[in-house]
Amino acid sequence: MVKSSDINDLLKKADDSLQAGHQVVLATVLKCWGSAPRKAGSMMIIDQEGHFEGSVSGGCVESAVIHEALSLLEEEDQSPRFLKYGVSNENAWQVGLPCGGQIEILLERLPAAIFHSLHARQAQAQSCWLLRHLPEKPGDPVTSWLLDETQKTVLQGDTALPFAIAPFATSISQDVGRLIVQEDQRYFLHVFEPPLHLYMIGAVHIAQHLCVLAGLAGFAVTVIDPRGLWATEDRFPDITVVEDWPDAVLSAEKLTERSAVICLSHDPKLDDPAFHKALAANTLYVGALSSRKNHQKRCERLKQQGLTQEQLARIHAPIGLDIGGLTPAEIAISIMAEIIALLRGKHEPFQRA
Repeated sequence: MVKSSDINDLLKKADDSLQAGHQVVLATVLKCWGSAPRKAGSMMIIDQEGHFEGSVSGGCVESAVIHEALSLLEEEDQSPRFLKYGVSNENAWQVGLPCGGQIEILLERLPAAIFHSLHARQAQAQSCWLLRHLPEKPGDPVTSWLLDETQKTVLQGDTALPFAIAPFATSISQDVGRLIVQEDQRYFLHVFEPPLHLYMIGAVHIAQHLCVLAGLAGFAVTVIDPRGLWATEDRFPDITVVEDWPDAVLSAEKLTERSAVICLSHDPKLDDPAFHKALAANTLYVGALSSRKNHQKRCERLKQQGLTQEQLARIHAPIGLDIGGLTPAEIAISIMAEIIALLRGKHEPFQRA
């Protein structure tokens, strides 16, 4: 549920289905124009029973894609298919693609070994790249190469890499795929980043709402609080809750640029050690619940403990975008909005409170 990211759920379902002997079709968005609601690299898997995971649009073409996937599995020729939907397509009203949007989707029987390796690497928080050569003629196979973050080939087709992919991979934003044309040949490069992870210090009321929002946004969630009355499964069902001191827990975790740490307890004994661990790592986001006045006092205290001004400047406090939120749920929404804005490289559209 909210313990793992959407992509990891999809890959696990595909891997489990294949190992159980079921057939699975992968649908991948190759390109979109106009108002198509899902980005290139969005994926959906469909098994032979019609069960599916993930999405390739805002829900407007999924039925048509599932129908095509089941048709592919029923036929003797299970070659990859390319689907296009949009206002210029005679199926536009049937599939309901909105406002002039167009979308191109690849349907394929991706090798089970690639699904298994992708899932294993996601579970181990490892980056990897999947490069596919898209055939020019219907019926021709898709050649796939799976590489780790060092560009070393893990799994591949019968041919060598056709070009150096590092310049393209490093230019792709997080969690986004890209269609590449080289010498009139089409390739699709998909970068699989490690799962996003949100650590919350303090099992407070806001944290309960934030867990739900973070899970919906694809973050794995860990709530840390040594106070047994706060950190309970009843208050945080289906969430990883650790009843221990934050510095001990964060020391055992691998904090990366895909990690966010939020201090919500208002207790320096809990929050301060977490700041030290989070700011020593290259974390995506470090935030704190407080007023400007209290945050200034916090910074003076942390500076006396050895943190630099540059490190302290990374703390988002008062936490969240200023959307005027008052209730715990509204404040949780503002926090999640700020994290996503930072993740996607957007400037904060509001001033802090």
